[in-house]
This record gives sequence, structure tokens and C-alpha cells, in this order.
Amino acid sequence: MSTLMHPAGPEPEAVYWRRRIGVLVALLTVIIVIGKLVFSGADPTPIASSSAVPQLGEPSIAASIAANEPTSNPSNDSSDVQSLEPAVQATLQAGECSDNDVSVLVVADRESTNVGQGIHIEFTVKNTSGTGCTRDVGSGANEVYIMTGTTKVWSSDYCNPSTAKNPLRLASGQKWSVSIVWDGKVVGKQCAVGKKAQSGKYRVYGRNGELISRGTTFTIK
Repeated sequence: MSTLMHPAGPEPEAVYWRRRIGVLVALLTVIIVIGKLVFSGADPTPIASSSAVPQLGEPSIAASIAANEPTSNPSNDSSDVQSLEPAVQATLQAGECSDNDVSVLVVADRESTNVGQGIHIEFTVKNTSGTGCTRDVGSGANEVYIMTGTTKVWSSDYCNPSTAKNPLRLASGQKWSVSIVWDGKVVGKQCAVGKKAQSGKYRVYGRNGELISRGTTFTIK
């Protein structure tokens, strides 16, 4: 015991104490290094858990991606477009005739007549297009009128105004006709019947919608 507390030897006691302290420091350093090596082999605590950084393979992420991706059959896919084509074609085939698709023709039954005598007029609408179409041939769309110079002396609308419609399907080249009689008298608006039409040259016209025929000339003697 006295040897531990009071080292004996040829050198001073302080030298032995410094040696002992140096050995203790070296031993402590070795112990600390060994401890670090032992504990460094354990699994470190992760900075962030796996749940905080989800993997692409997780069901929730996969479901989210699937929900936002376009489906293989969008609402405007080719099958839907194909199903609409027949309806569009049917609409075009059964569409209304434009003014370029039809012609209007009026023909008087004679080239001349006497004062006070009437004439028969044939009014015709013809589909001149290459396909069938529908045209309104009702009395509301049609008019036959007679002019002398710039004066209208008679109109089928003056005494028989109408708004009646008659949409008619006309095949390519098909005609629709109606006969009208003019009694040879001048008639004004509101069916104001006047005197007999006087001698001279007259022209008869036909109108269907906005389409007007060429005039047909006849003479009153």
C-alpha cells in the first residue's frame, strides 16, 4: 500500500506519479475509442421514417397516379366518333334544300289573252341538286305575282295571305307543282279588287322563300 502511495525507486517520486498519470490517460483513451467502435456498429436512428418518404410502389401512391392518368377509353375516343358519324350523315342527307339546290319556274298556259280573260299559271319547285333534301313548299313560302313595267298588278298573297308550312322531301330531280288561276283583274294589297288589266305586256314571277324565278312574258290584247 505504501508502494502505491509512495513509489520507491532511484528517481524522484514525482517522476513515478507522472508516469502513472500518463498510463491512466492512455488507458482511458483506449477505452473511449473501443466504446465508439462498438456503438458505431448499431443501426443509426433514421433522419426521417420510411413513412415520411413514400415509395412509388406503395398502394396509396399507385392509386393516386392511376386516378390522375387518362384512361385508355376517353369520352371522345374513336368508337364514340364513329357512332356519331351516321347521325351526322343522316342530318346532311335529310337537310333542308338551300336556294342553290332548287329552282323555281312559272309557266303561263298561253302567250296572249284578251282583256278581262284570265290565264292559268303553273308554279314549280324542283330539286336541282345531286342529293335529296327538304324544302318548304307551303303557301306561306310561295308567291306568284304579275308585273307590268315596275308595277305589281296582282299577287297570290294579296287575297290569300298565309303562314302555312309544308316541308317536303324532294329527291334529286324531283318537282313539286301547283296551278293558279289569274282572272285578269288588277288587285291591290288587302285584296282591293280593281279594274280589268289593260292591254299590254305582262310578266309573271314565282317565289319560293327568297328564291325568285325568271319572269315569263305574256300579252293582253
